[in-house]
Amino acid sequence: MTSSITARRFWTVLLAIAGLSLIWRIVFILVWRDGIFIWGDAYFYHESGRQLAEGVGWVNPLEYNIDGTKTPAADHPPLYILFLGFWSWIGLPGPTAHMILTAIFISTPMVIMTALAAREFGGPRLGLIAGGLSAVYPNIWSWDGTVLSEILAMLFLSTTVYVVYRFWNRPSFSGAALMGLALSLATFSRAELLLMSVLVITPMTLLVKQWGWRTRLSALVIAGMTSAAVLAPWVAFNLSRFENPVYLSEGYQVTLATSTCDATYYGEFTGYWSITCPQEFLAEEGLTPDTLTSRSVLRSSWRSRSSTSRRTSLGCRRLSWCGGCASSGCGSRCSSPTSTHISRAVTSGSPELPRPRPTYSWRWRRRVS
Repeated sequence: MTSSITARRFWTVLLAIAGLSLIWRIVFILVWRDGIFIWGDAYFYHESGRQLAEGVGWVNPLEYNIDGTKTPAADHPPLYILFLGFWSWIGLPGPTAHMILTAIFISTPMVIMTALAAREFGGPRLGLIAGGLSAVYPNIWSWDGTVLSEILAMLFLSTTVYVVYRFWNRPSFSGAALMGLALSLATFSRAELLLMSVLVITPMTLLVKQWGWRTRLSALVIAGMTSAAVLAPWVAFNLSRFENPVYLSEGYQVTLATSTCDATYYGEFTGYWSITCPQEFLAEEGLTPDTLTSRSVLRSSWRSRSSTSRRTSLGCRRLSWCGGCASSGCGSRCSSPTSTHISRAVTSGSPELPRPRPTYSWRWRRRVS
């Protein structure tokens, strides 16, 4: 596509869009998100990053903050935790600091990569439109104030789209390797993005017009080998830590547990999730808040790995109960047991978190109350 927009003008406008986007994101964080109480997945990411910086390792932060138990965990892919851990290590461990750093080093590059991906597909004008939309769309910038990995996944999703279209327009073996690298980084952000290997990279590689079949297959092998080489260390690390195989993460467990019941198949919450799903399963097993919050019961359940199992309507998937933590999947296991407060939340419907550790001001390294 031809365009009257020169490269210099494109970058000038794009950097202005990115700069204004960053200003708005910081204002949003400081005005509406500063000082919020984080819990759930945000608590896991934030505390995991801090504990990684302190040398604790890849453990369940909930258990560690309660009584110092170091239970190996792989609830989420590692990239965002590594990002937060790095900044915690250099002295910026507060939630607000993590949000602002996310906006600077993840969200703003995401706006730029979205524009580049769209430019590769449809020219500079489309690139600037896409960059502008990604800068102002609330369902994108709102993630900056959550301490969650979704915005990182958006960055590497747009990066993957960019390198895929770049390969489509100008195929090369180095471009195939870049596709594999981008795919791995996206997978380390959100494990389900590995599906792009089948849905995007494979067809785009095999259908490239400039090459014959032998060259296309060679490029596909290069992309696959590059991706495998990047993913392998984390997968090998997980395989060395748990009784049953864990590869990237185990977030599908609680997702399946909270989305597989009548409440999510029919009525108002169709296709969504509901806390009543695990509540119903726990009630059927005779588990109550009192039994779940008994530390001896919890620990014995964790050690047994699986106390009961049941078939769901999803075929071979199995629900196992490890101290009140639903783990699912064919041949799955409970590698990251849920702590007492989560067990109570599942059974009572109300979240309970351990007493927060001293936090840090995002401006200073000193502790604040």
